[in-house]
Amino acid sequence: MAVLEALYDFGMDTRQYAYQPVGIVKLPSLADGGAQADLVTVKIGDRVVDAALDRVVTLTPTSTVTLAQAQGTPLVVDFSVLTETQTVQLQAAWTLLPGLTWEDGAPVTTTDLLFAWQMASAAETPFSKYFIERTASYTAQDARTWSWTGLPGYVSSTFA
Repeated sequence: MAVLEALYDFGMDTRQYAYQPVGIVKLPSLADGGAQADLVTVKIGDRVVDAALDRVVTLTPTSTVTLAQAQGTPLVVDFSVLTETQTVQLQAAWTLLPGLTWEDGAPVTTTDLLFAWQMASAAETPFSKYFIERTASYTAQDARTWSWTGLPGYVSSTFA
């Protein structure tokens, strides 16, 4: 594990029982506005995460799913009765530390991170697709800042 840590250590690390930023300015947090949990409307045809099954599903007129709520107990929704409802959607942003460079001196940018995301997302890449499957978007805002938006209904205390 230590060898993999040396090769892939980026974003966050766990030290002294707490997450620590590595290569980024800070970990996004709901408390400081670096992350948000917005209430969004979902309808038939949308992809969501069923909270009870922890599975990505596409809503159909016969779907019954359990959707996470911003506050409180998840809501069971029967889409044969309702055609739309609301659930929570997480969003977060990260910023690279200034001055990060590759071995040849070229700056590390969000273009590099998006390339890494594309490689990790590829079916041929032997990498867990759990988080990728629960992602609605992963985009660069500029050369140092990028953002992630989860699928509606996906909640995790370790999203950062």
